[in-house]
Amino acid sequence: MKLQAIFCVLFALFGALLFNACISLKASGTAGPSSDSILRVLAIGNSFSADALETHLHGIARAAGVQMQIANFAAPGAGLDFHVRYATTDSTKYIYTKIEPDGAKKVAHRIALGDVLNTEDWDLISFQQVSHLAGEFETFEAHLPALVEHVRQHLTKARPIYALHQTWAYEEGCKHPGFALYNHDQQIMYRAVADAVNKAASLVDIDVIVPSGTAIQNARTTFMGDAFTSDGFHLAPQTGRYIAAATWFQKLTGISVLGNSYRPPEVTVEQLAVMQYAAHLAVKQPNEVTWMSNKEDWGM
Repeated sequence: MKLQAIFCVLFALFGALLFNACISLKASGTAGPSSDSILRVLAIGNSFSADALETHLHGIARAAGVQMQIANFAAPGAGLDFHVRYATTDSTKYIYTKIEPDGAKKVAHRIALGDVLNTEDWDLISFQQVSHLAGEFETFEAHLPALVEHVRQHLTKARPIYALHQTWAYEEGCKHPGFALYNHDQQIMYRAVADAVNKAASLVDIDVIVPSGTAIQNARTTFMGDAFTSDGFHLAPQTGRYIAAATWFQKLTGISVLGNSYRPPEVTVEQLAVMQYAAHLAVKQPNEVTWMSNKEDWGM
């Protein structure tokens, strides 16, 4: 099994810490054999997948000794309906960003999904709804099965792990018009997104949910406050994006992000600890917020 084999290679490097990850992947029965130890991740998304994958995930993985190939196939503001309309017809209304294991970043414009799906033997492919509709289950029900089925039919290589990205609630006071769907209430939006994504996973063969939204919400309970975005909804470069990337890393590899040596510029050691714990606790408890105002509450 591909992703299991990758994790078992990592097990040799990191010891018993990866044992549970290997066991869980074996139980899922979804990954295939791999010829190397590179973990290949493809997100089909928008600017929110860019926030989570393109800034800090490589640095976190490299600090842990994990080789990752990170790719984001995206269009600004693209929701599931957009992907069904355009990605499934091989439209080129997309930007394809790929970060190689050595950190080299390549960006291609006007590229179609069919040109991407079989360029690599992807270990994981993720899907997500546009942020303001991520708490509306009906929008997943209407479009997610068609998108996943298109990907499944057009893969000629081994079946990868399929993931859903649980995105984050907007900052309080955010002016995004979609915030009105949640009565301009961050807690209502967070709960709606978490519930909709969990329910949507049962629509298709989703193996993994990445709880970025829970991680951001965890961090908001700390002295760092609510300011993890740059505009009320996109994640701030050095803090919010780090938390999302740390959540992706731990969820995908089974390796704890706690103590990871990679630290974004201008982030203090104390802030780094908060952000790592926020991600770590989200992976442990993906469907509820962990109150982190005191370290005694972190459950460590």
